[in-house]
Amino acid sequence: MNRTLYIKDEDAPLWERARELSNDRLSPVIVEALRKFVADKEADLRGVQRIVVEYDDAGSDGKPTAKAFFGRWLIAPDDKFKAPYTFDQIAIADTPKGGVVIFSTYRSGKGAIATFGSFKDAFDHPKISTIEKAALNEALRRRGVPVEELDV
Repeated sequence: MNRTLYIKDEDAPLWERARELSNDRLSPVIVEALRKFVADKEADLRGVQRIVVEYDDAGSDGKPTAKAFFGRWLIAPDDKFKAPYTFDQIAIADTPKGGVVIFSTYRSGKGAIATFGSFKDAFDHPKISTIEKAALNEALRRRGVPVEELDV
């Protein structure tokens, strides 16, 4: 499928440099830019944003790690939701697909991310601690607890 793209005269040098850097293969570059543009705009429409979390991974001997997802913080890392014992802080986000992201930082300075398909999946997971469940409960309160209609 052919599409025509019109470039302003003042943008011609940018176009030519991009063409050179892509070895005359601009289509994949443009499609990737469009993919990011559409994802960002759709996220804005849904009230979410692209969240990037950088941390030293507790599961990989402190290896510097960065992960990204679309969502919104219910308990943000800077909310100061403190957890006792080994955790320093727990942050929780929900995603447009109904998922849940738990970002934990530890007193050691290392962190971990756990993802779940839903709040129910997170609550039911055997490795979720009582402390994390308390944070999940707070996140549900902040999100708004769904009302169950009783037929009585």
